[in-house]
Amino acid sequence: MSFKLVLWFFSTVKNKKKTSPKKKKKKKKKKKKKKKKKKNTKKKKKKKKKKKNMEENNKEEFFLACASGKVKGVQEFLAHSEIRLETHDKSRALYIACEKGWIELVELLLKDEKIDINYIDRGKTPLYVACFQKDIEIVKLLLNDKRVKVNEPNMSHNGATPFHVVCFHNQIEILKLLLKDKRVEVNQAKIDGATGFLGACQYGYTEVVKLLLNDERIDVNKTAKENVTPLLLACQNGYIEVVKLLLNDKRVDPNKSTIDGTTPFRIACEYGEIEIVELFLISERIVEESIQDGYQAMKKVMKSPQLGWDDLEDKVQNRYLTTLKLLEDYQEDKNQTKLFIGKKLGILDKISSDIFSLIILIVDNYLQISQTQIQ
Repeated sequence: MSFKLVLWFFSTVKNKKKTSPKKKKKKKKKKKKKKKKKKNTKKKKKKKKKKKNMEENNKEEFFLACASGKVKGVQEFLAHSEIRLETHDKSRALYIACEKGWIELVELLLKDEKIDINYIDRGKTPLYVACFQKDIEIVKLLLNDKRVKVNEPNMSHNGATPFHVVCFHNQIEILKLLLKDKRVEVNQAKIDGATGFLGACQYGYTEVVKLLLNDERIDVNKTAKENVTPLLLACQNGYIEVVKLLLNDKRVDPNKSTIDGTTPFRIACEYGEIEIVELFLISERIVEESIQDGYQAMKKVMKSPQLGWDDLEDKVQNRYLTTLKLLEDYQEDKNQTKLFIGKKLGILDKISSDIFSLIILIVDNYLQISQTQIQ
């Protein structure tokens, strides 16, 4: 078998045709052409890369000029035909100018109709970042442009809008501007359900809450996750002035509870917020069931190991004990307790408190006479 293979190999080599010189020359020429083409391609790639690097360097310088607020420098870049700036680059430049607060630069870039005024960088639009930076003049410029999307949410920050930013950061003057703009969705919620109004109540921004309550469009009872209301958060965080405003507004539902049945009054009791408990009791806007529920919840919390009663400071213990006593007094004699709270809060003046006391006295005497007659 191996002998046959050797014979076949030698016969193949013998019978193999020799390549002609003409063919050889043609092959050599083809190889040379291929090599040249490869060299040219390499050259082109190198040139292209060089051009790309140059463009990138130019863009870098352009963005640096924007960040530094060099208006003339930016104008030169925009006018230079050799420097290729895409709409995307100009839009990014607008964002940088808004972030850094370069108003002249913002004015210059907004003149370009092709520019994307709603360009998003890390979830934020130019309007969002201008609101965040509290730059009222740039906010004015952007709001005056019809292209701006005033309700664009920042998905990298729980879906917050520019309106959320100003409400959550106590920015009164910018809030006034946004409330005047009919395009603004004042009740737009974040992913967790929080509105701008809820945020203002949560952080105790009294002036922001006042402004928002004066706007009929505001949904004062709109809840976040777990059905949490703005009033409940104000009570939980002890913001007395905000609670006053909310209880004085007839649109606010003080008895609205969370998914697990917790009311704002109950939260105030559980946190030992005596001033807020007093406001609720004198407001006459809560149902009796809520008062009883708050009282029982407070007793339970005081016994709870989570509170750690023995480790609490004396003044904190006193707040809880005083609040508990107030609720017990209220259940025994509502009128006298309300009178006491009214005097303490300065709601009743001397004349009105005297009249109130007289009415209570007359009612008490009437009840005593009635009971005697029955006997």
